[in-house]
Amino acid sequence: KNNGDFFIANEGRRPIYIDGRPVLGGNKWKLNNNSVVEVG
Repeated sequence: KNNGDFFIANEGRRPIYIDGRPVLGGNKWKLNNNSVVEVG
């Protein structure tokens, strides 16, 4: 069922940050409206 939600999956080793929260490798996170995504 497609409800329009967007998810981001971290396939790398280094964490990415969504709204200041780390998403570790192998995990996924739901993106909210105006979410800040930090990749470094």
